[in-house]
Amino acid sequence: MPSLSDKRPHYLIIGAGVAGCSLAYELSKYEVAVTLIDAGHLGENGASAVPVALLNPHRGRTARASELDKAGLNSIWEVVGELEQLGLKHGVHGSEILRIASSEKQAKLWKKLEGLKWVNSADIPASYHAPFGGIVIQGGWLEPKIFLKALVDVARQRGVKVIENQQVGRIEKVSGSGFWVPVRNTKDDLLAPDPQPLNPDVVVLCIGTNKIEGLSLPGLEYFTGDVVTFDADVILPFPIAGAIYGLQHHNQIFIGGNHREEIDDPTAVQQLQKSSSWFIPALKEAKVISKWTGTRARQEDNQPLFAEIEPNIIFFGALGGRGFLCSSYLSKLLVENLL
Repeated sequence: MPSLSDKRPHYLIIGAGVAGCSLAYELSKYEVAVTLIDAGHLGENGASAVPVALLNPHRGRTARASELDKAGLNSIWEVVGELEQLGLKHGVHGSEILRIASSEKQAKLWKKLEGLKWVNSADIPASYHAPFGGIVIQGGWLEPKIFLKALVDVARQRGVKVIENQQVGRIEKVSGSGFWVPVRNTKDDLLAPDPQPLNPDVVVLCIGTNKIEGLSLPGLEYFTGDVVTFDADVILPFPIAGAIYGLQHHNQIFIGGNHREEIDDPTAVQQLQKSSSWFIPALKEAKVISKWTGTRARQEDNQPLFAEIEPNIIFFGALGGRGFLCSSYLSKLLVENLL
């Protein structure tokens, strides 16, 4: 926490998922005081704890890349370059991504897209079922734990205060300017004293689907998805994207999908295995190793959200399924506005 003699503006970031870690990384480049706080361990809670994440700007049924998604991918490579200059392991992998057309109609639409490589069915590796062909996208994928750790390690080195296992109870305005933010321990340590309250000038909520007592947050939609890890006797030369997404890493296959409203669904693994086996037949009888489930927030128009919900209290979220693709770019935009 900044000292009483520290005259720099103090930014408190609540939530250390990909949005919070990316914002802390970007703010750490400037002469400001920054505190990043999370109720758990960094990158181990919420949707940012997903095992793997694709960097695919050609999303949706049309596979047209939005300006935001293209800018997001470019920003990721800029951050990767910065991390490599610092000699840090970042967990980001550049690769081609295969999108398999689900119908002849979709194939005709995709063939008209400029700047993308069309691949006929006969030229797609036999590991995939692609009777209508597909497109090859220049993108990549990343390992979230490694990537977020690299961002936070750099932020720490630049002076960002990082607090783990502490829960923000509420945010109270103090007379004049600034806030009084009490926090409490969330560890299983009953003897641990409650830490001193924080006194930021600006609070940024990167809280995903969580709530803060006493604050009226934007109305968002929530959807739950799964990533299932399979052990299958197959080689996947490319990650795939579309109705499901997946890739092979360390001889395991990670498949994500199942967007639904309910958090608990006992049929989730069966549904995902069935849908993914249309694209990768070897998964039909594959052994399930593990399942990850997480919930994301989005707006009705599926656009990310910056919103000043109260003076100097800013909500940054509603990233939906593009958190890892766009958080670095959006953080740079938000920092420009904050400073």
